[in-house]
Amino acid sequence: MKYFRAFLRFFPKHPFFAYPLGIVFISLSIALGVISIQYNQLPTKVPLYYSLPWGKDRLADKIWLYVLPGAVFALSILNSIVSSALYKKQPFLAVLINCTSAFVALLSLYTLIRIVVLVV
Repeated sequence: MKYFRAFLRFFPKHPFFAYPLGIVFISLSIALGVISIQYNQLPTKVPLYYSLPWGKDRLADKIWLYVLPGAVFALSILNSIVSSALYKKQPFLAVLINCTSAFVALLSLYTLIRIVVLVV
C-alpha cells in the first residue's frame, strides 16, 4: 500500500487526476474478475478481432482476453506519466489525457463484457 501512495504522490493534486485513475483501476479489477470467473466456461476460441472478415480469422484463444486489460493498464500508466509532466504548462491537456484513459478503460470493459456474454 505504501508503494501505491508513493505512486500517487507523483501526480498533481487535482481531482481530475484521481478520479480517472480510480475509474481505470476499478474497470481493470472488474475486467480481470470477469475473465477469471468465466474463464472455465468460455470456449477455447472467442471472437476478439472484429476488424477482420467474418469467420475463423476473428477468433483467438481465450487467453488473449487478458490483452484488453493489459493494454488499458499500459496505456493508462503511460498517459498518467505524460499528463503529469504536462500539467504545469498545459493543465487542460493533462486533464483531457487522463479523462481519455478512463474513457478507453470503460470502453474496453464494455467490449470485454460483450464478448463474454456473447459466448457464454
